[in-house]
Amino acid sequence: AILPILEAESPVGEYRKITEEIAARIPHAGRQPKAAAECVRAFLMLRFGLHLGLRQKNLRQLRFCPRGVRPSTERHLETLKCGELRWDERSNGWEVLIPAAAFKNASSSFFRKHPYRLLLPDLARLASRRSRKRSGRSGLETRITIEDGLPSLLDVLFA
Repeated sequence: AILPILEAESPVGEYRKITEEIAARIPHAGRQPKAAAECVRAFLMLRFGLHLGLRQKNLRQLRFCPRGVRPSTERHLETLKCGELRWDERSNGWEVLIPAAAFKNASSSFFRKHPYRLLLPDLARLASRRSRKRSGRSGLETRITIEDGLPSLLDVLFA
């Protein structure tokens, strides 16, 4: 099943199509909360994996700090040997900060004892959009607040 993706002209583009398909099929969170959380988890894991290029271990150990909460210090993350997804007020966007000590190859010249810091681009306009509308099976419009659901879904994702 993976061979067609690897043989495609743009494998990353093929994976992006998968994430778009997942996003289009997210069940109604009020009626099927677990299924909705699983879909969002699959979507986020693929998007983060594609964008960050992290090893599975680093992606699994990524902590989440909600917007408005003081993020962990770099020293604390270094002690825990894990990174954090958090809101950066200065950049007005989500960032991933992982101390070099959290990586298997921490002593490589790539890190130079500096953390891996990446400001996530707002590719799907999730950070700038407070909510989106989606038509349910009954045809009624349901309002889904992305930021309200994101912390609990990320807790499931990175637990």
